[in-house]
Amino acid sequence: MSIKTIAHLAHQRITSESGLSFKRSHFYELIAAAFGYGSSAALTVDAVLFVGDYPVAPNQQVSCIAALIARCRELGYSEGDAEIIASRLWDVLSELRIDVVRLAVLVRSLRGEYLDDFSEEDEGDDPDGVDHNLPWVNLDLAKGGDPADVAILLESLHAGAGRDVALAHYALALLHEPDLDAEQSHEPRSYWYEQRQKGAVLEGVKIEWADSYERLLAARHTYQHHLSAAARLGHADALVDMARHFKHDTVFDADLDLSQQNPREMAELALQVRRDDKAKHWLTIAAETGDTCAMRELIEGYDAADLRRCWMWLHLATLHGVDLTTDDHHAIHEDGSEYDDDIGRPMYVGGVDGIKLAPLTPEGDARALQAAREILSRRDSSPRT
Repeated sequence: MSIKTIAHLAHQRITSESGLSFKRSHFYELIAAAFGYGSSAALTVDAVLFVGDYPVAPNQQVSCIAALIARCRELGYSEGDAEIIASRLWDVLSELRIDVVRLAVLVRSLRGEYLDDFSEEDEGDDPDGVDHNLPWVNLDLAKGGDPADVAILLESLHAGAGRDVALAHYALALLHEPDLDAEQSHEPRSYWYEQRQKGAVLEGVKIEWADSYERLLAARHTYQHHLSAAARLGHADALVDMARHFKHDTVFDADLDLSQQNPREMAELALQVRRDDKAKHWLTIAAETGDTCAMRELIEGYDAADLRRCWMWLHLATLHGVDLTTDDHHAIHEDGSEYDDDIGRPMYVGGVDGIKLAPLTPEGDARALQAAREILSRRDSSPRT
C-alpha cells in the first residue's frame, strides 16, 4: 500500500460518507497535523510514516482529532465540516494502523542501538518521543526482501531524501546495506551471474544464484548512493561508514562533532585510509578515556620519542589499575586463541612484554604523574552520555 492509496481511501471515505467536498491534496497536510506537525514538509524532514503492528493508541484520539479540526479550519473548512473530516480521517488512520516514527529513532533501530537502550521503565515516557511500535526494520532488501512490506516507510524516506534530509538518506542506506565482504565469499553466486552476463543460459539453482548476486549488486549500488548522499550532507555516521567500507577519508577533515564515535575504531579507520596524524589523535582520545591498550600503543609508537609523555601514559594506566611494566604472558594455540588443555596440541606463548622506560628525574616524574592525574580528573568530571 502506498501513501497515495491511503490518500485515495481517505478522500473516498470522507466524500462518500459525508457528501463533503474534500481536496485530496489536503490529506497530506492533515496527516501531518494528526501526528503533531505543522505541515507535511515539517513531517518529511523529521519523521516517516509506516504501517504499525497496532492501531494508533486510543489515548491519542482526542488530541489527534483536535489537531485535525484545527488544521481543517486553517484550510478553510467550516467547524461542522472540520469535525466530520477529522473523525473520518482518524478512522482511516486507526484502521490502517498508520503511525509515524522519528527519523533519528528509526536510524537507531536500523543500527541495532534502539533495543540496547530500551527498558520497560522508560516505556511511554521518553522525552525524545521514542515510539515503541517501530516498523519491521529487519527486512533485508539486499537478499530479496519484499519492499512492499515497508512500502509506506520507503516512500516517506524517499520523500525526505528528495528534500536532502541526511537522516532519510542514511536510513535508506541502512535498509539496503548488503554483504560487503570480499568477492570470493559470494561464490558461486558471482560466478553464475557473470556467466549469464556473458550469454550463458542457466537452469535450476544456477538461476537462483545469479538472481541472488544481481540483487546484491543492486543493493550495493543503492547503499553506496544513499550513504554518499548522507555523507555529503554531513551525517557523521555516514562519513564513518564511507571510511570503513569505501576507504574515503573525508570524515577526518569534516567540521563535525565526532565525540560520539568510538575512538579506538576511529584510530583503526584512520590507519586504514593512511591518515597517521588522525590515528594518533584518536588513539590519544582513546587513551585519555581509559583505553590502556591505546596507552601502550602510544608509548611504543607515536609518543616513543617523548619520554615524559610515555611516563604519563604509564602512570595513567596505573591509575586505571593496569601495570604496563609487568610481563603478561599466557599459553595460546597456534591460531592465537587461549590454550585449552582439553584440546591439547602444541602450546605457544602469547601476550606482551612489560614496557621498560628510562627513568625520569624526580621532578620530571612528578610532572608526568600530575599530568596523568589531570587527565583522569577530566575524564571523571566529564558528563556521561
